[in-house]
Amino acid sequence: MKSVFSITHLHPVKKLFVCGLLMGTLAACDSGSSGSGDSNGGTSNGSGVVEDDTNPVVITDSDNDLISNDIDNCSLVANPDQSDVDNDGIGDVCDSQNDLLVTDADADGVEDRFDNCPTTANTDQQDTDNDGLGDLCDATDDSIVVPDADADGIEDSVDNCPITANTDQQDTDNDGLGDLCDATDDSIVVPDADADGIEDSVDNCPITANTDQLDTDNDGLGDLCDATDDSIVVPDADADGIEDSVDNCPITANTDQLDTDNDGLGDLCDATDDSVVVPDADADGIEDSVDNCPQEPNADQLDTDNDGTGDVCDPIDDSVVVDSDGDGLSDDRELELGLDPENADTD
Repeated sequence: MKSVFSITHLHPVKKLFVCGLLMGTLAACDSGSSGSGDSNGGTSNGSGVVEDDTNPVVITDSDNDLISNDIDNCSLVANPDQSDVDNDGIGDVCDSQNDLLVTDADADGVEDRFDNCPTTANTDQQDTDNDGLGDLCDATDDSIVVPDADADGIEDSVDNCPITANTDQQDTDNDGLGDLCDATDDSIVVPDADADGIEDSVDNCPITANTDQLDTDNDGLGDLCDATDDSIVVPDADADGIEDSVDNCPITANTDQLDTDNDGLGDLCDATDDSVVVPDADADGIEDSVDNCPQEPNADQLDTDNDGTGDVCDPIDDSVVVDSDGDGLSDDRELELGLDPENADTD
């Protein structure tokens, strides 16, 4: 809407106001003469406002509050006082926000609900360490900036969703990934007794939180709940937590040590068919038919006196070996074989 004003017909005060809008200042409208004519044929009424009925002044003032639309903070609703309590550029009478409810405790021009330091004025809202607290009211040292890629105030090293802001760190299924960046169904909750984000079934320390799963001695127990001295590292080539000296499959990880045929080799590294089970009464991995001590476990098959009977089940003192003819066979063994223990030539 355009309002056409013939300055002649306006009240003197309004004439000055309209002229001021158009000319920039009231002084610009004041010719300093009284009742004299202007160069365009108009006449002055003594106030300095040129009256000219032949050239009416045209301004846009949709709400007729004598404030031109281009500077009116509420151009569709009359508000000659131009009141704007919250200084948002929108006049109070047409501001969808209730200007009377806006709070700014520190009077820094930043509404409390958006102010990162609501009780101390900080118009720049500087927050060097991106922790959500303005530097002026942050107890921590803002000069020490920690990585926080998603700027949610949670340091990346402990953020369960470091590239997506999630200040609540919600992790419904306790898998160590925040719900907002977890591809799995968080409604399926897996057991995690110590809430460290590691499922109990694969946690090397299920009742003590240890997200790093550090196990210095590779014994299958996390350092935090390992009674042994983790500084003493025992050989474990396949890192399955079973020391090489007792691992039935030392170069292939097999924590269950499954050995179906009881041949001393774990199924995962046993070339024979584990479904074919051979007799091994003492379960020492040595088949009974070749075991020198089939009723007593002796995986080393040690037989000091070479009498064919393993030391652990030999009633004869294996530390005393008699070889009368010095042919390498003990007298007892030669007698078992029907040989002459006194004559090396007949051996």
